[in-house]
Amino acid sequence: YQYARNRRKSAAHTSRTAVSNMTWTERGPDNVGGRTRSLLYDRNDADLKTVWAGSVGGGLWKTTDITAPNPVWTKSNDFFDNLAITTIVQDPSNYNVIYFGTGEGFFNSDRIRGLGIWKSTDGGVSWNQLPATNNSSFYWVQKMVIRNNGDIFACTADGVQKSDDNGASWTKVLGNGMSGATTDIVYDVEIGPDNDVYVGLDGGIFKSDHGTWLGNTGNAGTWTDITAAGSYGRVEVFCAPSDS
Repeated sequence: YQYARNRRKSAAHTSRTAVSNMTWTERGPDNVGGRTRSLLYDRNDADLKTVWAGSVGGGLWKTTDITAPNPVWTKSNDFFDNLAITTIVQDPSNYNVIYFGTGEGFFNSDRIRGLGIWKSTDGGVSWNQLPATNNSSFYWVQKMVIRNNGDIFACTADGVQKSDDNGASWTKVLGNGMSGATTDIVYDVEIGPDNDVYVGLDGGIFKSDHGTWLGNTGNAGTWTDITAAGSYGRVEVFCAPSDS
């Protein structure tokens, strides 16, 4: 421990250029087990002070004032069938609809297997597991996003799963052997400002033009491998809001 502390203090670890004008303040929660992999600013709160936090080992937590010097975090429920919460997403067309996915699928030694996706229709007061996700395809849900038209995309260890009926049913739209993909391990999905869909798989990046989904309820859409030359493992992507 002392050796590690000294290494962190050494010139080799302190000579990197710091980002200017940026400070970090711990916001918590510090009374919850596991890593916090997901945060959601609740858009039901016009002041955006209410924040949800999902811990991969400690369940779902909420604070109503993230700006407080010492935010107070309250656990949502100790009795979910699964507490390995990895992703939280809010429906952009109905803020009372919130989903969380379970199961950390990075294959780290301390990962906890999930048990699908939960949904709230009352702004997080109550939650119910989506029956269609209570199976092995949804044991590892890494990330979820919702398009403006209500389409839900979920990154899983069984490819990209899509629902166009509010989570009642799901269709695998990208994975091993589909559109040139060679793996089912998916780490990230993002919606661009023009509604194009980007996915980070274990080894590359795929894109689906938003037009391929219009009027195509239940189908897999059209995906294009846009991976640059090189060797990739775990991939996450981000879309600039100002430049599609």
